[in-house]
Amino acid sequence: MRVRPRLLSGGDVIVERGWWDLAVDPRRYRLQPAPRLVDLLGRLLPRPDVTIVLGGDAATIAGRKAELSIEETERQLTMWRGLSTSRLRAREVDTSRPLDTVLASVRRLVVSAPDDSRWVLLPTTTEPRWYFPATPARAGVSALQLYHPVTPAGRIGWEAARGVAALGGFRLLARDGWRPPDEVVELLRPHLPSSARVAVARGRLPGRNNAMILDGRTGAALAFVKTALDAEGPATLAAEVEASEVFAPLLPVGLRAPCVLHHEANLVLFEPVAAHPRRRPWWLPPELAYLLGQFHRAGARPDGLGPAHGDFAPWNLVRTSTGWFVVDWSDAYSDAVPFEDVFHFLVQAHALLGRPGRQELLAAFRGRGRSGAIVLQYAEGAGLDVGEARRLIPGYLQRTLESIDRGTPDGRRGHRAREALLVALEGGAASRGTAETRPVGSHEDDRR
Repeated sequence: MRVRPRLLSGGDVIVERGWWDLAVDPRRYRLQPAPRLVDLLGRLLPRPDVTIVLGGDAATIAGRKAELSIEETERQLTMWRGLSTSRLRAREVDTSRPLDTVLASVRRLVVSAPDDSRWVLLPTTTEPRWYFPATPARAGVSALQLYHPVTPAGRIGWEAARGVAALGGFRLLARDGWRPPDEVVELLRPHLPSSARVAVARGRLPGRNNAMILDGRTGAALAFVKTALDAEGPATLAAEVEASEVFAPLLPVGLRAPCVLHHEANLVLFEPVAAHPRRRPWWLPPELAYLLGQFHRAGARPDGLGPAHGDFAPWNLVRTSTGWFVVDWSDAYSDAVPFEDVFHFLVQAHALLGRPGRQELLAAFRGRGRSGAIVLQYAEGAGLDVGEARRLIPGYLQRTLESIDRGTPDGRRGHRAREALLVALEGGAASRGTAETRPVGSHEDDRR
């Protein structure tokens, strides 16, 4: 209540003696020495930017402070030097020098005090996928927006990590020397405000990473970043930026795409989107399906083809405190047959999340059952007859079967699920369907 508002306003706070004096001089506080307990509890405290130890010659100090013997003064100085770890960032100033010189040294140390730029590496330090800043606590919480859980296990882990970060627990897990890949940090450096923090999530493809730029004092998210250092990366980023500019204006009220803040060859900055994980991520609210139908209708051509997101799946639909966002527009295209987005959502949820079940999904393609309400609402929003869904679904399944990468576990699961659905729909004649259009990217590996 006293310290944090001062820091947030840009001020400094000086704590005289502070917690670690308990380890150095427990008798002052009428305590029995308990070094391990003092050290353990001290790790929970915010890390000071700098700890200034006013040291020097023990005899000189003892002469100024008659209540301490030379021996006790020497013991305390030795203890403070022993605590001069990277955690305390301790610096000793020789107070036997003239007062003006001592004051100048202290001022210099305060002004040049470094920020705590340590990171936490998860899930392991040997093969990390995420790099989260240790401080401030709010930064760790905001950094977890890099991960959008869509499974029960992922949700539990995400909530647990948020709780640890909010309590300052990332300070206990961080170590000096740990840092995100240098090439990513260097790419971000020109876009970092003073004292900003950075969180990084490695992508599944080499050279691809996501990052979060965070305010170093408040921990608030300032920008979500996609970086690409591989040969195909710049073209992929440019395609996503172009798709955002072309298709975002077609989204009806109730659906949004993140705004592009900045774009260059290897990097795109988007507005941050704070996701609220959903209890049932496999469920597409029918009112959103209606909006998707309106989106397709808004850009439909005379031949009936129109815009589609291209990878509209549970992990790319984000609920926030201000509404619904659709993210990752790199596969959007303008000549999709109707129902492509709603087909993709339902089939991906069925294949990779296990819901809805196969029979419910087959009924949905006819506009029946609980999930049938999703297809019905899409059809109404697009101004189409729901019977078109049953006619078009075999073509979608066949096209995505041909584009799935079966070299990954998710790809194999998606392939098996589509084959089973085709068999159920067509009695084994998987080749029958509608006229071919360009393949819709399934991106099984992009599931987060």
